[in-house]
Parts: sequence; structure tokens; C-alpha cells
Amino acid sequence: MNSNNGNYISIAFVSDKLVEKQIYNADNRFGSCVDNIKTGDYRDFDVVGYANGLYPGMKKSAVIALIGNPVKSEFSDTIEEWHYCNNDVNGDYLALYFKGDTLIEKLNYTVSIDDRNGIQDNCSKFIKMGNYRMPDKVLEIKLGN
Repeated sequence: MNSNNGNYISIAFVSDKLVEKQIYNADNRFGSCVDNIKTGDYRDFDVVGYANGLYPGMKKSAVIALIGNPVKSEFSDTIEEWHYCNNDVNGDYLALYFKGDTLIEKLNYTVSIDDRNGIQDNCSKFIKMGNYRMPDKVLEIKLGN
């Protein structure tokens, strides 16, 4: 059997984000792509990593343009809280806090597998667990200080 038989895969990453996967036929691996799969919304792979591009004063529309829609949002008094997470074993989470249409604070936190009692499920089920702690600035606004 010829060791060149089979398919070859080419995977492209941009800043640690999978952006393209191609599977080539062994007979023409340099020209005939038999499967070309684009990942679609590239932010799905590490949305928490995009937190570095966020800054206070950003509008909600700019945040959505950068990292997409949150997996969950909550309202409390004058503060709206958006939650983002990755479905990976690292348990990376991001909470964004808005007053009106303006981003006022962000919080990166983790929820370990131990925090989840060993349960592996959709990350949205474990929001506000782990080392989550509402930032002081947000608490002060909520308390009216």
C-alpha cells in the first residue's frame, strides 16, 4: 500500500483562532480541495481572548461588532451585565457591565471543572461561579455611592 494514500488536512489559524480547514485528496493534495470548511463566526473559538480589545466607554454595538452577542444578559437597576464563555476545559469567562449603552467595566474569571463538580456541559450553565466577583466600581454604582 502506498503511504501517500488518504487525505491531507490544512488548518489555518489567525492569532490562535481557527479560521479555515481544508481536506485534500491524496491524489492531488496541492490542487484539489475536497472539503473546504470555513468556521463562520471566528469569535466562537476564544471570545474571552478578545477582551483585550475592549475599553471603558465603548458602545454596545461596538462590543457586539468585536466579540459578538453574549450568551446571557442580566439587568439590575441601572446596570446591564453581559456574559461570554468558551466551551473548553479551561473554563474562561468574561462579564461586561454597561450603564445605559456604555461599557463601564469588564471582568475575566474562571470556572474550573472542580467548581462545576466535574460536570461538563454548556458553559452558560456555570456563569457567575468559580472566582466570579462583581467589580467594586459596579457595586458602587448599584449601591448609589
